[in-house]
Amino acid sequence: MTRNSTHKYSFVFVVFLTFVLMLAIAFSARSSAQGRISDSSTSVASEPLFLPPIVQQWGIQPMGGSPVSADVNQDGKPDLIVMVGGYPSIFEVLLGNGDGTIQPGELDPTGGQAASKPVIADVDKDGKPDVLVGQACAAVDCGGAALAGIVLGNGNGTFRSPFVYDLGVSSFSSSIAVADLNRDGKSDLVLTDWRCANTGFESCVSILIAEGNGRFRPAVVYDAGGSNAAEIIIADVNGDGKPDLLAVSSP
Repeated sequence: MTRNSTHKYSFVFVVFLTFVLMLAIAFSARSSAQGRISDSSTSVASEPLFLPPIVQQWGIQPMGGSPVSADVNQDGKPDLIVMVGGYPSIFEVLLGNGDGTIQPGELDPTGGQAASKPVIADVDKDGKPDVLVGQACAAVDCGGAALAGIVLGNGNGTFRSPFVYDLGVSSFSSSIAVADLNRDGKSDLVLTDWRCANTGFESCVSILIAEGNGRFRPAVVYDAGGSNAAEIIIADVNGDGKPDLLAVSSP
């Protein structure tokens, strides 16, 4: 009986010891894993997401909102277009070197004043990027008309002389967007007009339908539904496959 009891207690002791060892191994593995996760999180958090900035100056104060990026000389490297003059409006082409630095470029007029942030698109279907802005008339005898400025690109980082379109309102255009509104494969222009007193609207949107060669039909004006329209967005918001216009304006 004593022998059987000894075996019995030995078995219980072995089982208890094994259970304790298993708990110790599990706790050690869990602590080690938590330590690795903590170390990994600390390592990831301490690594910078960006390198220090590269600051370059080109001597003229930017105007007309943020710069836009496009490969205007078609060398596979992103370039910058920056509005640098407002009266009259001028943009500067900053050619990218492909390593995060840029080259001072050419200064080009837009044919007006107080130009909006530019948009880059190929409006004459020659495969070369063009620069498009909304702006106001710069001449003293134009009655303060709002204009669209179109500056066609040569594909090498240089641009031709601008030509402008009267938007049919006595104000200035605050933004411009490009889309194929009538689905004919050509890039049409949509511009917000800050004030449209001569139309009966407080603020309005002007539509220029493209002819496909860089030229456009006369502007058609629509009520923007508010005042001081500052931005235009083009999207299909009702799911019918047709582009809709969203104007950001004041009540």
